[in-house]
Formats: sequence, C-alpha cells, structure tokens
Amino acid sequence: DDEWGSRHNFSALENWKQTDPLVLLAHNPDALLSWPEIYPLPALELSGHTHGGQLCLPFIGPIGDAYIKLPKKFYRGLHYHGEVPVFVTTGTGESLGPFRLGAPPEIALLTLEPQK
Repeated sequence: DDEWGSRHNFSALENWKQTDPLVLLAHNPDALLSWPEIYPLPALELSGHTHGGQLCLPFIGPIGDAYIKLPKKFYRGLHYHGEVPVFVTTGTGESLGPFRLGAPPEIALLTLEPQK
C-alpha cells in the first residue's frame, strides 16, 4: 500500500524467516517511517514517488514538493535513514504535467549482493 493510503499491511512479516534478507519495496520513501517496531529494520528500502524532484535548479535542488516527510535529499539516489539504506529512483514519469528540469528520467539497475 502507498503511504497516502494509510493502510500499510505488514502482516506478511509474520511469516518472514528472519535469516532471509528483508527488502522494503514501497512507492513512497516515507514507508520506512511506518515500519512496525516489533520487527527488525529492513536491510534496504527501494522507492520512487518523487520523480527526483521533477523541477531541480542548480545549487538549489528541487523547487517543488513531493510531499514526503523525509528530507529533500531523499528525492533521488542512495541515502541512509539511520542504518537503513534507502534508494529512490527518479523513475520515468511525471506529475502535474509532462516536464522535467534537472531531474532526468531513469530506469535504475541495481545489483544486490549478500553482506559478508
């Protein structure tokens, strides 16, 4: 479910074998903020939603608002929220019109390897 739907369903975690890596795949990067405290944090979060800010000016950054609670640095790329790496792709779409400035579309290809 999306963060805005206010219907997070983490019930699948009840069957999670805790020796398996846990990846949170969520449309909105804010999903990590709703993570249930009774479970260990995920090893990684993969998200989108922000379109990279869609309109970004040099030295200023995103001039719009993607309506997330996390700081604007989470609009794109790899950042950490506490100890959890959060990767946010700019994606290929747009919101409120077919335009982008300083936030080119992307299809991200990530290679995940187990920790040693």
